[in-house]
Amino acid sequence: MADTVTVSAPNTLEDVSIAVNETTNNVTVSVDSNDDSVLVSVGDWKDSFEAVSQNLKDYPKTLNYTTGVLTSIVYTFNGGTITKSLNYTSGVLTSIALSGDTPDGIPLTKTLTYSAGVLVGISYS
Repeated sequence: MADTVTVSAPNTLEDVSIAVNETTNNVTVSVDSNDDSVLVSVGDWKDSFEAVSQNLKDYPKTLNYTTGVLTSIVYTFNGGTITKSLNYTSGVLTSIALSGDTPDGIPLTKTLTYSAGVLVGISYS
């Protein structure tokens, strides 16, 4: 994994524990100390729409259809849920949106752009 986690503490790291949630890529740092603070910086962290979307595939899911068309997938993990909503225009997939217990700071919508029926662009917002 190319991602790095750097932990800096004024005195000792004996009482510091780090946990990474592989679904959301969130990093949790716990410090068993009364007077020291810990700074966590994450370099090149793949906390993006695609990383979260890909990481969800192994979790239990419920597929939802409307008139035979897949409209959403609800993933359940560790007491939380993320819903992936699929949006169509004239029967063509135009966007995918994540909602629910998503990581902070990531784009939640992937928009697909077409020209003459051919995919020509993907954007995130």
